[in-house]
Amino acid sequence: MLQIRPFVATDYERITAVWNAAWPDYSKLVSEFKAQDELRNPQHYWQRLVVEEAGEIIGYGQFGEAWWSKVAGQYGINFITHPDFLGHGAATAFYKEMLVRLGTRGDLQYLVTETREDYAQAIQFLTEHGFTQVMRYPTSHLDLTLFDPDPYQHKMAHVTQAGIDICPLATLQERDADWMTRFHRLKADVIKDVPSPDEMVEWPFEELQRSLAHPNFMPEGVFVAVDKGQYVALSELWSSQADLKKLFTGLTGVLRSHRRRGLATAVKVRAICFAQRYGATILETDNEENNPMFQLNLQLGFQPQPALVEFKKKM
Repeated sequence: MLQIRPFVATDYERITAVWNAAWPDYSKLVSEFKAQDELRNPQHYWQRLVVEEAGEIIGYGQFGEAWWSKVAGQYGINFITHPDFLGHGAATAFYKEMLVRLGTRGDLQYLVTETREDYAQAIQFLTEHGFTQVMRYPTSHLDLTLFDPDPYQHKMAHVTQAGIDICPLATLQERDADWMTRFHRLKADVIKDVPSPDEMVEWPFEELQRSLAHPNFMPEGVFVAVDKGQYVALSELWSSQADLKKLFTGLTGVLRSHRRRGLATAVKVRAICFAQRYGATILETDNEENNPMFQLNLQLGFQPQPALVEFKKKM
């Protein structure tokens, strides 16, 4: 018989095991789960529940305010079932309990979630419960052992000749007293143009501060294009404590005022070269399928992988 209860601190190792079994391509350490929880903004409603069978955690889920969206009454949800226990009803038990808890808040309008397009059972569950796909984000991998930066040197030189400097954020932190304000302004403006099913809120300065404190954040692996003191483009890499041979691209983007100058290619190539020196063998990213950044990644040699798909349900 299934039991469902709130998550407690002694569950970290067991939910990490569930995650790593269900998502082996994105393995995590317990310390990464703890860091995420410690950095979460306590002002936003959020809960995590675990589902047990015979005293063993076979799945867990979390749900909370979709604070990043301007859509009122929208909540993000996520549930992970251990692959050995698919079909045992864990997802259904979580979903029912989650609706009871969210129902007491009185403002529930929408639920949003995501999975991977090759996770057929998850997609079937969402479809049967009234969710519809709203966006698709192809994942892609670059084999860093095969990447040759030489064909892109002319674009890099063109950027330099235009008087634009590409610096690691770690360098800017040392020489620019106002780096945090400038970096936040750049990211907030770039995020506005990231494809999304909903209109996004202005990215809060507090979220930047939280991300800087994450153990996987790499200021030496974040490359910023600077034009006469203005931060105009970036490409950032994130590490994985569980897989030291793999790095992830976080955000890459260029201010509207500086597009069509080769800056996206330039900052990405600098980031890729850093990843090679770092010793990684795979660089992963994902993009909305109609985003021009996806085509740029393919031109750089990234190879498509199963896509992430976002689903939404109107309550």
